[in-house]
Amino acid sequence: MWLLPAAFVAMLACGAVLGMAGVAVPAVEAGIAASVVVLALLVVLLHGAGIAVGPARRLVRRPAACPVIR
Repeated sequence: MWLLPAAFVAMLACGAVLGMAGVAVPAVEAGIAASVVVLALLVVLLHGAGIAVGPARRLVRRPAACPVIR
């Protein structure tokens, strides 16, 4: 149970050491963006689009005269 968080902290420390040493790692931003897209696709595929769209629907305000569509 503690192995995954420990691995995350270890990789975080390795990245900090590499950064302080001046080592340039190419395409870090692209890798982070790709991981976010992959995670979002997994959520949509495994749980359906409702879980991904639901929070955004709450942000949209309906006009007072607009009936609630269920």
